Amino acid sequence: MSNNLKQSFSENHQVSLFTDYLLSLLDGRRGFSHTWKARSGKNKTGFKKGFLWRCDSLTDAYEQYRWPALSPTGNLTFTLEESNRILNYHEASIVKTLEKADTSQDDIHLLKEDILGVLRWGGVDTKPNIAKAMRADSAQLKVNLNNAVELINHGGSMSEAEFDARYEQLDENHIRIDSGTTKIYSLICRDFIILDSRVGAALGLLVKNFCHDHDIPTETVCNDLRFSWGAASGEKRTYKIRNPNSTSSAVFQNFGRLTNKERLLQNLKASWLLSDVISKTKIPSFSSAHTAGGLRRLEAALFMIGYDVNYVNRQKQLDRNRRHHVRDIMPSAAMAFAPD
Repeated sequence: MSNNLKQSFSENHQVSLFTDYLLSLLDGRRGFSHTWKARSGKNKTGFKKGFLWRCDSLTDAYEQYRWPALSPTGNLTFTLEESNRILNYHEASIVKTLEKADTSQDDIHLLKEDILGVLRWGGVDTKPNIAKAMRADSAQLKVNLNNAVELINHGGSMSEAEFDARYEQLDENHIRIDSGTTKIYSLICRDFIILDSRVGAALGLLVKNFCHDHDIPTETVCNDLRFSWGAASGEKRTYKIRNPNSTSSAVFQNFGRLTNKERLLQNLKASWLLSDVISKTKIPSFSSAHTAGGLRRLEAALFMIGYDVNYVNRQKQLDRNRRHHVRDIMPSAAMAFAPD
């Protein structure tokens, strides 16, 4: 009998090694630090423009979480606790509607408003192509969401062939994964994380670090660990901010290069990975044996790290360029002051 998708993923040797690597980062057995500078102000980053953010561990990253989220009453909030309060409010309302045997048009309208509330929290409500199918004020919305939840919740116990067959039965537009829908599904599916551009970039960075520490050429890392990333908002097409690849490498693909099914499977695998870490760690802030919400905290740590995964490298390159420039002008300067 063939293994199911989740079992095959977890038993992959490199995945197992990377799980242990994340555990060592989480419990402090292995050092980790990360730095970036806020490119915009408090209303977009939670920090003053130019603020130099730094963490010295994954726990430190989670504890320094900031996100400018709008509450249902229109107030701007910043902490993870406040964000969770907003999301819990919408989650309870969405689940209540999905579980109703009969739903009225008012229920469907409320469902859509709750979805828009989550998108507003995530800062993507003004992008009409994000979670486009979920914005429809239609009774089919509830059916589509329940079908998606069923596939996501049970996909790990399916074989690859079973998953493909079930996926093909659904309208791909109704189970589309993007920076908006991943937020919705994270609320209504079991142990499903938000895999957006920041979390994907952070995972890519950590996989790259893992490869370096284990003397594994990054180009040979298994497909299961090749997490994708997305460009930062307003970023020019140089894609330097959240691209975890080394120069000229394309191990970690941009989300735009993935099919929808590939992106869904990546989201599932990232969720299985982090859930496995949470089930094994003994750190009270994250351990499922000690506290609820450990998975969300670990996701929050990655979210903060992934704001910019190349800031330090860019600064080093700028320093090298300055030194080269100084060396280039030194002979001319010396000649200018030489005696006749």
